[in-house]
Amino acid sequence: ALLEDTPEAPPEATYDLRVKEDLAKFLQDANIGLVRAEYLYKLRHSRTPLPRRQEAEHAVCEVRGEEASALVTHVELSEWAAGRVDALICSVSHAWETREHPDPCRFQLRQLVNCVSLYDAAYHDDIWVFYDYASLFQFERQREEEERSFRLAMQNMQVLYAHQYSFTFRIESLTPDAVWQAALQDSSFKVPVFHQASGAVQQLPLKALVENRVPYGDRGWCRGEVQWSCARNRTAQHQRIDAGDQLGRDEPWSWSGCCMPITLRNKKKSRFRHLALELKGKVPMSPAAFEELMADARFTHRSDKEAVCQLQAKIFHDKVSACEEAVLENLPAEEVRHLAESLKFYKRLRALRLINIFIDKEQAKALGEAAVCCVELQVKAKVFGSRAEQYS
Repeated sequence: ALLEDTPEAPPEATYDLRVKEDLAKFLQDANIGLVRAEYLYKLRHSRTPLPRRQEAEHAVCEVRGEEASALVTHVELSEWAAGRVDALICSVSHAWETREHPDPCRFQLRQLVNCVSLYDAAYHDDIWVFYDYASLFQFERQREEEERSFRLAMQNMQVLYAHQYSFTFRIESLTPDAVWQAALQDSSFKVPVFHQASGAVQQLPLKALVENRVPYGDRGWCRGEVQWSCARNRTAQHQRIDAGDQLGRDEPWSWSGCCMPITLRNKKKSRFRHLALELKGKVPMSPAAFEELMADARFTHRSDKEAVCQLQAKIFHDKVSACEEAVLENLPAEEVRHLAESLKFYKRLRALRLINIFIDKEQAKALGEAAVCCVELQVKAKVFGSRAEQYS
């Protein structure tokens, strides 16, 4: 969720979630600023929190030995859409830990840099990141163009999380309590945020900000972003990247097995097998199941609940009905159950590859029965049961 409500926006454009050029067009139409990986590294190295989009506009970093803007340009987006530039576009799903700044203690920045650096090491592509605070104009938007950009972005925010040519990196953990409390008590710890009374960005202590420590999984908009991201054909494009901290580790390989690039996975194969037990893939829920999930979701504005449910249903049917091939990895029993419930909506599905799914024989039988509705479906699965590995 962002800082404030979005005023009524002009009629929305339509962007195809399967067309590369449409993703670039949306980013340009809404003037969304993707953040370069190199700028994230610079912030982490200097122990500086992410800035608002307004300040990020003027920031620079070093890219391949030359100075570049911190944010990706519209020209670069056009070059990417035309296939003349290679880049990974990654959208971050995360909680806002205070009203004024989502990540005042730089905890999320650390998770993001750790994950992005793995991709950077494995690929030659540029990495461009959508992080709402730095990518969208924030409060206070003082120019008409800033307000217009924000409204257009919010109208089609699902494009960033559901598009076939983007990835989602999910950060579920909040800043650890010990770190948060230490920052509250440290008089020298300051966060650069917009100060309404002065009309400028000022360095304020953490205790001066309005905190929001509601868990990620309880937040309605976060649940929506998870489901938008699940609608892609490959679970590998939607990963939780902070699980190492949850498990008490901070080794890059330990928390990123599922989000790890293929070239690095092969080097850590035995560790990846163990990690698959800890990090779970996700599949899209049917709209009925999602509506049940949203019953206890927390929103700043309760009126948002209906909008999130309607949007999830639209994305689900748009993506699932057109899906011809799906590759789903590391699914626990609960996700396999959702898959079985949803298979009847996959009208065009011809190939389904399941890798490392964790179910017993009864659950496997239920999944097989559900697959009958896809008359031309070919299934290749690697199943981990309660006793032994089975292949079908």
